Amino acid sequence: MGRATFNWLCLQLHTYLGKDPAGRGQPLHPSKQVAVALYRFASGALYIVIGCVFGIAESTVMTVTKQVVDAILKHFKDRLISLPEKQDMGAWARMEELFQRKKGVPGFCLAIDGVHVLILQPPNK
Repeated sequence: MGRATFNWLCLQLHTYLGKDPAGRGQPLHPSKQVAVALYRFASGALYIVIGCVFGIAESTVMTVTKQVVDAILKHFKDRLISLPEKQDMGAWARMEELFQRKKGVPGFCLAIDGVHVLILQPPNK
């Protein structure tokens, strides 16, 4: 990620990252929070390793990563992730067909990396 994109992302998320959720003191600067989370996403490194890289506690890495994920979801979810209405079964069927054609896996409508979505079986199935 280039510096301009990083700065843009920090600007988009700064209002969500300015508070210390534990109320124990000054939070990390929003740009450091974004950097910690991006490092975690890109490397998959252990929290303790990331803590050593950034000079922060392992628990802070876990907290910051969750905060950044929450901020990304709050800020971008409705802008970047769009799904059909629950009642529009035709749209869901088209998504399922497209997914099977592209990925060769039947019975799926979509996949979002790193997200767990509860799917309830319809009562008539």
